[in-house]
Amino acid sequence: MGFTAVSAIITIIFQGADGLTLLYDVVPGIIAVVCGAFLTPLFLPYIPGRAFSLKGALVAVVFSGLFVGVMVPPLSYSIFMVGTVVAISSFLAINFTGAGTFTSLSGVKKEMRYSLPFQAGMIVVAIVGRIITEVLLKAGGGV
Repeated sequence: MGFTAVSAIITIIFQGADGLTLLYDVVPGIIAVVCGAFLTPLFLPYIPGRAFSLKGALVAVVFSGLFVGVMVPPLSYSIFMVGTVVAISSFLAINFTGAGTFTSLSGVKKEMRYSLPFQAGMIVVAIVGRIITEVLLKAGGGV
């Protein structure tokens, strides 16, 4: 939920506390947690792929895409939101790696070795992109 707090703080700094704008900040955090910690383990056998981080990312792409389709936020925010939700959901799903009967310690280490840098990079790019978006909106430019 740190994503939600960071996103809300960025919004309040640049735009003020607006109900709809803050809704754009709260709902993605909830989507990320539900996708990564609940839906991914629930539908684990039916989601394609072996890596839990990939499975969490796929579930997040579907549900964050639904959110973007229903709420229709600005394009720059949509990209930020989908990227961040995918990274958080993937991170939460990776916590289930090693919980299965066929998982080895080396498999867990291998998945974490390639997944964690990707997730961290997505978060950094998304937050920097969000700040740039807010600066452009405040300056009066369209995004």
